[in-house]
Amino acid sequence: MFLAHFIFWPSVALFGIQFWREGFFREWYLKNGWFASFIFTLSVYLDNVIYIGQSLIAFNRFTGLWFPLQNKQIWNYKWYIYLTIFLPIGFVANRFTADGYYKVTSDGTLDFGYTDKVFEALTVTITAFTLGASFGISLLLNILTSFKYKKSQNTQNSSSDDKSVKLILYSIMLTVIQCIRFGYNRMRAYFVYYPSIIYIIVTSYSYITAAHAIIAAIGILILSRQTRQIYYKFYFSWLPNCFKIKNNIVQIRTASNLAPI
Repeated sequence: MFLAHFIFWPSVALFGIQFWREGFFREWYLKNGWFASFIFTLSVYLDNVIYIGQSLIAFNRFTGLWFPLQNKQIWNYKWYIYLTIFLPIGFVANRFTADGYYKVTSDGTLDFGYTDKVFEALTVTITAFTLGASFGISLLLNILTSFKYKKSQNTQNSSSDDKSVKLILYSIMLTVIQCIRFGYNRMRAYFVYYPSIIYIIVTSYSYITAAHAIIAAIGILILSRQTRQIYYKFYFSWLPNCFKIKNNIVQIRTASNLAPI
């Protein structure tokens, strides 16, 4: 999910939307309508990856509280990785051959999208269904998880510093931002035939995705010390080795400059 956010911001929000809006490489965009189709398809694919990933986080919290004995067995295999990567491909498969465009309308509005507006409206509806389903699942799981946690507070097994509380709160925050992003999708569907309104809606997309990325990718690092350690080990574990090699080289050079006894 972190990687999806990392890919989304530069590829979709920056190169696909912001550069076009700011006038960078304007002629190139106008001559390469396929890039609009590619950006739309990529953005929806990554949206579904992110939504499914967040639903899986909610499911993880759900199984941790409702099925504590089976929780480790459920998550022992990496089935969720394959689900997150490959299921969204089926959601965007009908977009692969669609034509796109970039153009400046008669009133000066910058417009881009799929050439076939009926097809675009259909794809927005399909996306609304897939994202809405993920949002609904996350919401339901969060409600059940919160209920179970509240109920277990009065038992002897509960503790005031339960680490799952932070992850439950994190999952709830993700559901809230999912709701906002889902609202954006619905607005796209309602005003698909009004370029001037779509321009305003799509412009807000960069801010929505930025907030989503901050909450989803950075929020978990703030809330969980264990996650920070895992991320550091995964992405930066090579740093100590580099410093160690560098120190060894310095020591060798220093030793070679010493006069023999």
